[in-house]
Amino acid sequence: MRLSISQPQIYTSSRVNPNPTDQKNETKSENFHYTPPYTKEECEEAYSRVFNQIKDRYAAFDQKSEIGFGEQQGLKGLTGNIHDVSKEDICKIMMHIHDNEVLLEQCCNNSAKSPFFDKFYLMKDPDQNWNLRLHHFNARGSGLGGDDSPHYHRWTLASKPLQGGYINVNYEEKEISPETDEQHKYSKYLLGATDAQSSKVGRQIQPLGQSEMKPVKYTLFEEGSTNHFPITDPHSVLTQPKHFGSTVTLAHTGKPVHESSFAFEKGDLKDIPQMRFDSISEFKSHLEKEIAFLQATQLKDDLLEHLNGKNPSTLTKHEIDHLCDSKEPNYLETSFFSALAIYNMAKAENEPSHEFSPDTSKFLDERLQHINVEALNEVIKFNQEDLFNPDTRFVTDFSVADEISRLRASMLRPANKTS
Repeated sequence: MRLSISQPQIYTSSRVNPNPTDQKNETKSENFHYTPPYTKEECEEAYSRVFNQIKDRYAAFDQKSEIGFGEQQGLKGLTGNIHDVSKEDICKIMMHIHDNEVLLEQCCNNSAKSPFFDKFYLMKDPDQNWNLRLHHFNARGSGLGGDDSPHYHRWTLASKPLQGGYINVNYEEKEISPETDEQHKYSKYLLGATDAQSSKVGRQIQPLGQSEMKPVKYTLFEEGSTNHFPITDPHSVLTQPKHFGSTVTLAHTGKPVHESSFAFEKGDLKDIPQMRFDSISEFKSHLEKEIAFLQATQLKDDLLEHLNGKNPSTLTKHEIDHLCDSKEPNYLETSFFSALAIYNMAKAENEPSHEFSPDTSKFLDERLQHINVEALNEVIKFNQEDLFNPDTRFVTDFSVADEISRLRASMLRPANKTS
């Protein structure tokens, strides 16, 4: 295990100081040759294919019963619409948006950001009124709009984790009574629709008194699953960022059923800031970094597949370390990005890798040429800052790890134990 409670462990070498403030660590982008991984035609095809697939499948959705496409195969709600949409599909869709001025402006105007959470609008059907978004919870905190507090949605939701994971907590809402435990008392608020938000105006908030919100079920959602969120079930999302690292989910929502939604907070809720991007160019840069991040997560998976396919006797010591470290949920942040930073720095100086074998280096070179190096450097720099920040440092919280292990085994916790 490469994690420690007192000090984050990262890949280093005697000749490299991985401090993110050291300008010497910035890779020389002119030493790298970028070739787009897909043609513009391939990206446009993916956008049209996914849009038409969701449109066709959404036609089978009955809002009253929340039964839709794939129900007979066990796909609940809207999950059948997106269960087979891949990470590669999303990269192509985002690249198509990046190169299409009309879609780029639409995406910019309907996306939002915060220090902890980014929401990328991908597509919407104006007739059926469904949406497809990408949500990125980074490792610095919780989400935008109080996803870590109990809330109801205005629409049926399907969520597919593409990286990381989270614990979904379901609640039972009741009126406050003399028997209500203090920890289950929440202030209830009526929230205006997020469609009304702007860069300067947050969501409308109306206090509605207090409610008892008692957790009744904890469910672990990880990469590889597609999950149904019934419109009648209040829930909250615990991303456990120090354990899972960054979490990226594909979010598909149906047509809004209500004009407003409800949220519950322990204290006063005066404002939910909805921060828009100030310009198309700012958003475009943000989009490029998100594409690079998703490509890096795919490279991580491909690297592990490559290493697992090698003769064990040919693995270097550090390659063996990668296979061991990959069992940790935050392997991407604590090992992979640091190794990639050092690999790129060595490459920039025309030096061989001291971590990877020649055939693995060739494997990495072939794939890295398809990732925008400037955007990837920004992603790595952001991650390195987290590693050296005591407030966002990745740790092994054994209580959290044990809890997640139990959830994997049972998927149900006692109703009287809160998060």
